[in-house]
Amino acid sequence: MKFKRARRAARPLSKGARALMDQTTEEAIRDILAELNIALEPIEEDLDLPVEETDVNRAMAHHGLKDVVLTVRSMSGLATVGLIEKSWLSGCPRCLQSRQHGIEHFYDGLASTAFDLQFAQDLVKAMHSRYGVAIAVTEAYDPQNWSVIAPVPFCSVCSDIEREFDDARVWNAPSMSSAAEQQIITTAGFRVIPPEVFVSRNRATVGFAALIGNPVVVEQSRACSLVNGPIIMADDPAEHEVAGGKGWLVEQSLASCVGEGLERYFTARPFRRRGMVAARDELGPTVVDLLSDFGFPARDNTPGIEQYRDDLPIEWFLADDLVNEQATWFPANLMFCPYLPPTGASVISAGSTNGAACGATRQDATLQALLELIERDAFWYYSRTGANPQAVPWSLVPADIISAMRSYGGSFRVQLLQSPFDLPVVQVTYDSDGGEAASTARGTGATDSLGSSVRRAFTECIQMLESLSSGQAVEECATDMRRLWYTGQSRSVFPNFFRETTVMTEEAPWHFPDAQSLFKHIVAAAVRQELGVYRIVIAETQNFAVVRAAMSSISVMDGTYFMNNDRIARFAEIVDQAPSTVNYSGSLFM
Repeated sequence: MKFKRARRAARPLSKGARALMDQTTEEAIRDILAELNIALEPIEEDLDLPVEETDVNRAMAHHGLKDVVLTVRSMSGLATVGLIEKSWLSGCPRCLQSRQHGIEHFYDGLASTAFDLQFAQDLVKAMHSRYGVAIAVTEAYDPQNWSVIAPVPFCSVCSDIEREFDDARVWNAPSMSSAAEQQIITTAGFRVIPPEVFVSRNRATVGFAALIGNPVVVEQSRACSLVNGPIIMADDPAEHEVAGGKGWLVEQSLASCVGEGLERYFTARPFRRRGMVAARDELGPTVVDLLSDFGFPARDNTPGIEQYRDDLPIEWFLADDLVNEQATWFPANLMFCPYLPPTGASVISAGSTNGAACGATRQDATLQALLELIERDAFWYYSRTGANPQAVPWSLVPADIISAMRSYGGSFRVQLLQSPFDLPVVQVTYDSDGGEAASTARGTGATDSLGSSVRRAFTECIQMLESLSSGQAVEECATDMRRLWYTGQSRSVFPNFFRETTVMTEEAPWHFPDAQSLFKHIVAAAVRQELGVYRIVIAETQNFAVVRAAMSSISVMDGTYFMNNDRIARFAEIVDQAPSTVNYSGSLFM
């Protein structure tokens, strides 16, 4: 994906590179700290003067010995200068080089800004010696030529380095934003702070060398706001992820982009803390039962994936058992994605980000993670079995959504996916009349009300339509179903999403006064279904939290992936439908 095609940023995230370079070092530091919007006290320890290097391999030799001010150059000779800490806490020399390549890959052709090399070196030295923050500045990207530095998750050099996330001052500093927590209703449902405050508090995560590359607006979107930002995951920037943000307003979509970027970045485990490698039998009574509760072993003959048994050593972390309110051991393989096991640990499952979420607080993220599991649970069931959803009458669809739908050719269908969790799970399906590059698209949403779920499902449908219409990653692939929806084969594979179905007679009395009541409802519904509910906090600061949630029988994949998972049969029984058979066994990832 070439982000250079986007002509404008989602919002002005920086004052502009030229202004930074026209200042003194003191003024530049002051302005960067102001934009980062964090309260950082000067550090008291005396740091050794860093070594200056222009060769990545020579810079490697200083690991554990000296901080390095490294200058790398693009093919056209544009310089990027960054501070590489001797501990490699914020990344190694190869990480900085990968960031330079990332600018060329994503933003090539945008304006560049030449600077005085000595000024750039003095600036990155001063920011680190005074505030303990590693930054980089570049000539190659004018819209924001400074950035906090973060490690590349799957860097070929430093991905095995154990790092303590709590040691990184910039991520753990308190925000200067004084907005109190409050209940906010957004496209994602309940949130505790407004979207613009979330972005402001996490400003450090955005930048060419940070967690998320500078986001850009998807210009073609006519009905809602879509924002994309690249996440460099490895040496080759082509192996990137995209943080796709969606919302009714640009502030919402930008916050969504930052949140998804944080989620994807931290589930890749860039701060390589290690869990306990052991067989289940060695961990005592407070450990999840993967055989009886999750349905292991997996139906997966992919090389490297082993059939799980209780005497097989795997990696475990302590998780929160939200039903019994106690700590319990949970497999790391179901937490991180992609999952790279430590020495001595086996891989027992393919990975996914199902149930991963980011929020302003731990509870904020947890609620979003659980709602995502409920979305997936319903979509999996109706997709696998072909069971009929209920049509949502147009009188219950928000008027502005109907108006937005009319801006597209083709037709939309809005359906209720009846769920054992007694929440409004909505599917919005699009069928083109030939006016779009993609023939069909879909989106699913689960929130606290029918109207909010329709809005969430619609924005996801539009996001998927724009993604498919780009023509990228739409070839035949065993690991996703994008081609089915791009070509329109989805009409015959999932006919229940395209045909007329029974109309729901009236809106069910879904009403939750606040996020806590919705959370309690979800846990209580899980208990009635005899499902365990688990949460793992992957990363947490004063400004954000990334968590992974899982329910027994509802985790990284749907029930058909596991040998002993009866979720499809149980789902049909609870929603009072006839016993269902699996009609589609392919991938359900998009």
